Amino acid sequence: MREIKHQPFTSGNCQACHGRTQGADACLGCHPDVLATFNHTHSHLQSTDGGNPCQACHNPHVGDRAGLLPANEGQGCRACHEGTFTRRAKMLHQHPGWNKCSDCHDLHGSDWPGMLKGSPEVVCARCHEDHKKFTHPIGDKAPDPRNGVPMNCMTCHDANAGTMYKHFLHGSAERGLCVQCHLSY
Repeated sequence: MREIKHQPFTSGNCQACHGRTQGADACLGCHPDVLATFNHTHSHLQSTDGGNPCQACHNPHVGDRAGLLPANEGQGCRACHEGTFTRRAKMLHQHPGWNKCSDCHDLHGSDWPGMLKGSPEVVCARCHEDHKKFTHPIGDKAPDPRNGVPMNCMTCHDANAGTMYKHFLHGSAERGLCVQCHLSY
């Protein structure tokens, strides 16, 4: 039996969610803090038929984990992000102990690329302490010559789909990636 139960459900207060409101409004009455980030990142889940987009990830009555979530976090993410899981399964090098999307991503939203929990440098450095002294300059003092955007870990690395063994580099050849910016390499 599932351990986590939604309070209105356990107390028999069905009208708290099934009253006059429908769709996401049924949840936002008690959880208004989620609206801004949800609309920023998962607005595509909004239903035109009055359905509740929160239920794409959360069970409204009971869950296996806090937040009324399924036991396996990836199960909920995989429903919409199957391509990411397929690419990760084919990667030669896997992140050891990396098994939850929320290790790196803010599931309700973020202003960072890929809904990361912070800047790529901060998120990556949490586990890659030995790389805090990066081998390539990053940040405002290192604009990407291709587009002028400050370089960060994700400029060269893709933790979900990189193809170069061990380093999750974009592209199929390490030098091929480097010569995009370093023509004399």
